[in-house]
Amino acid sequence: MRRNVLLTISLLIGLLATPALATPVPDFDTTQAMASAAYLSVDIGERAAGEPGEVVAAAFISETLGGFGYPIALQSVPFERFTVPYTSTNVIAVKQGAPGYGTLYIGAHFDTVYRPQPDWPLGGPGANDNASGIAVMMEAARMLASEPLSPTLVFVAFGAEEIGLVGSRYYVDHLAAPDRVTADGMINLDCVGIGDKLGVFWRDPAHADFAESLGVVADVAELNTFAMSDHVSFATALIPAAFLNASDNGTPSCGPNYHLPTDTIDTLEPAAISRTGTAVVVAIQRVAANAQPRQARFAYLPIALNRAEPGPAH
Repeated sequence: MRRNVLLTISLLIGLLATPALATPVPDFDTTQAMASAAYLSVDIGERAAGEPGEVVAAAFISETLGGFGYPIALQSVPFERFTVPYTSTNVIAVKQGAPGYGTLYIGAHFDTVYRPQPDWPLGGPGANDNASGIAVMMEAARMLASEPLSPTLVFVAFGAEEIGLVGSRYYVDHLAAPDRVTADGMINLDCVGIGDKLGVFWRDPAHADFAESLGVVADVAELNTFAMSDHVSFATALIPAAFLNASDNGTPSCGPNYHLPTDTIDTLEPAAISRTGTAVVVAIQRVAANAQPRQARFAYLPIALNRAEPGPAH
């Protein structure tokens, strides 16, 4: 009897000494991500930069991310098509981190290829390219909305990617200098809905450490200087950037329906969506766990003034 009492007391002491567990992060909801991809590619359909579909898509993304509790900013992106001025939109959602820490950017584009007329062979609803990436990004934002993380998280839905990374270039060009210096990195999601191979790619050899530190269990992880997506805008600005992509062959790909009217919701594979979604959440958590305070440091160099000796009076 005495032994049982002592055992009970020991168990109670152990329970009292155990620190409270953090609120668990909810599981990635593949069904919800697929529903978001369907809304973008079926209910809205084509979303070419500056066209009505892109405007409606920006509103949907803004409303969805705002519904998770994120402050939302809309950034107008000017561009021209055949010398005619248009405006695209970047949708920005921010989860403020701890003071003194850097920023991790998570991005995906939501526009589709411009189709000048209905019988044009290119264009379409862009289910894989890139409703899939936006859907995964939004679901990741939902999962992490209430999780305490040290770095600031900035989720950006880029417009005008299909006309030359215009939206992301504009965004990076308008980042304040301290924001560039204190950036922890950028994770880009593009064409993540088809294929049983997950790839992590980086543009600059100097960014290999960042990409490999994400902890993504990938089939392929390597330097790729050819894949053109929004991570390039960040890499060009010397911000470490990684590109997550799903494919059947392990090379950056948008599937067999790339830029075609057949890039439809029925071609997406929930398993690919689920795997990429889980991977990006793990990556964000890994960056946050390893984050260190980052403060912009500016070096002020002495300026030598070439003062002329006074000449003779006239």
